[in-house]
Amino acid sequence: MNIPKSEIRQEAVRYKGLDALRVVASFGIVFLHVYVAAGFPNSLWLFLKFRDFALPVMVMSSFFVLTVSLMRKPDSGFESFFSRRLKRLWIPLFVWTFVYSLSEAFLFPALLGAETSGGLPPTVFLTGYRHLWFLQFIFAGSLIIYPLIKRITGEQSRARIKLPIFCFGLSILYGFLFYSFLQNYTDWENLSPEFDMSLRIFVSQAGNYIFYIPVAVGLALGCGKINELFARARFRRLSLAMVLITMLLHVGTNGIPLTREIYGIAVFLAALQPWKKIPFKGWQTLASYSYGIYILHFLPVQILWLVVACKNIDLEGATVLGITIIVYLASVAAAVLIRKLFPADWLIPLVAVASRKRTANF
Repeated sequence: MNIPKSEIRQEAVRYKGLDALRVVASFGIVFLHVYVAAGFPNSLWLFLKFRDFALPVMVMSSFFVLTVSLMRKPDSGFESFFSRRLKRLWIPLFVWTFVYSLSEAFLFPALLGAETSGGLPPTVFLTGYRHLWFLQFIFAGSLIIYPLIKRITGEQSRARIKLPIFCFGLSILYGFLFYSFLQNYTDWENLSPEFDMSLRIFVSQAGNYIFYIPVAVGLALGCGKINELFARARFRRLSLAMVLITMLLHVGTNGIPLTREIYGIAVFLAALQPWKKIPFKGWQTLASYSYGIYILHFLPVQILWLVVACKNIDLEGATVLGITIIVYLASVAAAVLIRKLFPADWLIPLVAVASRKRTANF
């Protein structure tokens, strides 16, 4: 499966639909956390299942774009790759984990009139603070798949391709064992909740979403064929029909395995088609701030949770949707403001999106 450089250049197309999908997915993630903080109102249960493609899409879009980028720039070295990922993922993870951990240890107890915890759980900097597990997941996953993509896109004999294929299959097996063992056989109840909360979230979430990494890499490696298929109107209509069918299957059923996974993949695949009627300028701007929105939205959500818990408030569906919109817009405004005051990826990383001027810019 050795991919010539000339073929890689020919496949340099703009996946504009991914920008719009990132925006929708980021809003879906904000809604999930607001929904949980509001006390799981039953009136929004179907809407919650409808947005279940959100985080799978965020994972797949990250690794799809990463793989395509490595295929288009096969000569870039690991040092440069590692430096960019370190600045745009791990350093923001460390900075905002510190901020959120301090808030949990000192700020929130002060607001509630309770005693401060007096320290930070040591495991939090290995995994990222609660929702920030995602940044650690993307960072670690990108370092793992880098050598695989370099081998596949490099100039080597067909015999040497057996190793990356073996590693690819091994990653799927590892993901299954990781999920099965740590989810089913780890006695979380005997661990201190204060000590291991972020670790618990990282393990459970990584186990749930590691499956999407090989899916995204496989779609990226086959992007040339996918582009050819989307040139046919019949295939475009089929992809949209699959989104509708898998959505109805997932939302309308309960307890059937793999409906969420199939639904998320169908939505992601449909976004790869050459959309032409999306206002890309606005969508691209919002998409570029999707990591910033993801990082910042959790603070107002935590404040909402404190208010609901202390006042014993029952929030209805329409109110929760309204709060979601407010939190989302406030997170966008805060991300833009922080980025303007401190224009650096190590604080608020901007997600690279398809350029209007260069088709190969991701």
